[in-house]
Amino acid sequence: MINAKKDNFKETEHFKIKLKRRRDKLPNHGELISTLEGTKPVGILKQNEEKFKLYYELDERYDIVIIISVKSVEPISINLITTFPEKRSKRERE
Repeated sequence: MINAKKDNFKETEHFKIKLKRRRDKLPNHGELISTLEGTKPVGILKQNEEKFKLYYELDERYDIVIIISVKSVEPISINLITTFPEKRSKRERE
């Protein structure tokens, strides 16, 4: 996601609603976009040909999960589907 810029991301209505409802558990909108623009995910799961589940570290206990759909590669166009916090233990194996 490091090559993507703010203009490449399109927020779905579902994403906006979930981000607003979970604002006490997630970074604010600007911080979330900055994370997408400049931080390498700690995990990526391919859900289908164009949909991916991205994991970013939030704190010692939680990750931020962002579901995206890549609509176009050239020029890059990415739909932000939803976001939610998830316990890191779900991603990490002991």
